[in-house]
Amino acid sequence: MRHENRETGGDKMKKLYLILIILSGLCGKGFASSGASALEFLRLDTGPREVAMGGAAVSAGNATHGVYYNPALLLNDRTYRNQVSFSYSDWLMGINYQDLFFTHQNKDDSGWTFRIQRLSYGDIDGFDSGGAKTSNVDAGDFLAGITYARKLFGVNTGLTLKYVRETLDSASTYDFLGDIGLSYDPMKNMRVGFSVRNIGPDVKFDETHEQVPTVGALGVSYKMFDDFLLASLDGESPRGGEMDYRAGLEAKLYNTLFLRGGFDSSLDAASGFRFGAGIAYKSLKVDYTFLPISDLGNTHHIGLTYAFNNWFDSADKAQAKSEAVTPEPVVTQPVPANPAALPVLADTATVPAAVMADTAAVTAISVDTPTAVSPSSAPAVLIDSATVAPVVITPAQAETAPAVSTQTIPTEIQSVPPEETPAKPEAPSVPAEAIPVLPPASATVEPPAGNTDLKTQ
Repeated sequence: MRHENRETGGDKMKKLYLILIILSGLCGKGFASSGASALEFLRLDTGPREVAMGGAAVSAGNATHGVYYNPALLLNDRTYRNQVSFSYSDWLMGINYQDLFFTHQNKDDSGWTFRIQRLSYGDIDGFDSGGAKTSNVDAGDFLAGITYARKLFGVNTGLTLKYVRETLDSASTYDFLGDIGLSYDPMKNMRVGFSVRNIGPDVKFDETHEQVPTVGALGVSYKMFDDFLLASLDGESPRGGEMDYRAGLEAKLYNTLFLRGGFDSSLDAASGFRFGAGIAYKSLKVDYTFLPISDLGNTHHIGLTYAFNNWFDSADKAQAKSEAVTPEPVVTQPVPANPAALPVLADTATVPAAVMADTAAVTAISVDTPTAVSPSSAPAVLIDSATVAPVVITPAQAETAPAVSTQTIPTEIQSVPPEETPAKPEAPSVPAEAIPVLPPASATVEPPAGNTDLKTQ
């Protein structure tokens, strides 16, 4: 912590302290009674949704502004991995403050949030000890924090570290504080939350040591009527103060319209009741809350939240692509372009009007002269040239069909379209014993007795 003081005393500082006392009373009667005055802006509720529900957000807060009440709520809503939320609060006496949250949730039940808050006290006239008006007083507060949350043993846990600074004209102070929180779902539709906020050493402000506004809170929330209604109840115990109670309700209509109401017992200068509404369209949400504070005036809170899944997903997609299994290619055996041109063995002299063919090597043939065809590996079959029909060939059969001779048959064998198939020639009668039966491919081929004109193609 640090203390800076370029000017002490005077009506100027007294007026600033008066503003802080009023702010302390608006933040909570516990701190007002304890006389705390430094860093009171840390007690201001943030987020229009949470403000409308009376600040009862230790278990019911969302994944952005809810982190202020309980760091573990960062993992509350996992519909979207990333959320950006901005809120503006118009308070009394020209006081206003803004909050900006960015939340990212990892896929391993963890995430982090970055938050910035700025509070301005507006234009404050300065006066010297003689009552003469001087320049305006520069007064404001600033906060920057980062939150990390992870699920451990089924319980969401969160930790926030934040830098806070308060400036009142010539005096200023800063400090480093922390928040801790837990969130657990003991049963369906019920959530319990616990947090301790603003943990840290006392600060020295204008030659005075002040306590930081440490708060312990316990809350429970429950969804009813098929998620139509959310009810929440919190109890807060501020350091050096009395116990405060907060309650809130939220009704959801068609996942688009939200109506809210709440009560906060800690405000001395207000009735404690407030009302709000919200509209959601796809990943965009707009919220508004109206908080009347008795005769002092009214406060207004408005917020805008945008959720998305695009950022930080490119690395995940690249990893998934690299881990994808590439299917093995299907290997197919080649089929000969012209199966009819496979080696055949014919005898034009002794096998008229007959063809012996191998069904593994011939698709369709037509013979214009009596021809005999030898098989490649299967036993020879006798096929009449007029009845030769297309035969289905498998790649394995076509590949393993060897030639049985290297000679050339002068008779040409060709494929002829069905309509151009020549008429079947009349074949002379040949005794059955004169027709040679060819041996298997592995055996030695010998010309039949009485026939020396056997040739191959």
